[in-house]
Amino acid sequence: MASSAALPVGFHYETKYVVLSYLGFPIQETPTSAPGAQHSAVPPTLPQGALDRLKAEREDEMQRLEDEISAAFPSTGFDMHTSPVFYPASSETSIEECLSHLCEKLATEIRESLDKASEGLLSGSLVAEEFRKAVALISVHATGWNKVLAPLVLLQQLLLELTRRGEYQLKALVQLGVSYIEDMCADFIIQQGGWVSPDWVPTSVYGSDV
Repeated sequence: MASSAALPVGFHYETKYVVLSYLGFPIQETPTSAPGAQHSAVPPTLPQGALDRLKAEREDEMQRLEDEISAAFPSTGFDMHTSPVFYPASSETSIEECLSHLCEKLATEIRESLDKASEGLLSGSLVAEEFRKAVALISVHATGWNKVLAPLVLLQQLLLELTRRGEYQLKALVQLGVSYIEDMCADFIIQQGGWVSPDWVPTSVYGSDV
């Protein structure tokens, strides 16, 4: 599932947005079931001060991403306003809504191996090679989109555990996730039509094709 071809213009930006979006789920102050609302695969269990800091850091990273895209537009021609990742046709097909369903299901299915992988990384070295091995551990039986979702679920677990320890490493975790996905998953994602593909629609979340 490794990637070899040159990445399309905008793939890096969309991937970073996806990672930031998913890592924002744990900082939702209260779960909600309102239509179109974001959900949390892991209920927030952090002090309010930590939640507020994570939320602020994520918003800062989102703003930096938007600024980066705008500054690069003359050379890339990538306009996030025409991207279905940044601006979906409807809230029901937004990347945030789809991620919340898919990752919650996956996190439940791989909870034991997820905890083991997270503990191993936190007690060792949180570097790209070790992260890659940890993802391989939790996704050994995964197929299709679940192989793409596995690193996101692991990143969320790491973010929560590090924050509980008073270590705020959102930026580093985002970079780790983006690099992994670009190296290992880009070909698959592009073959499926990009981050926004039929498999992401909530109605097919629990289908056998995911």
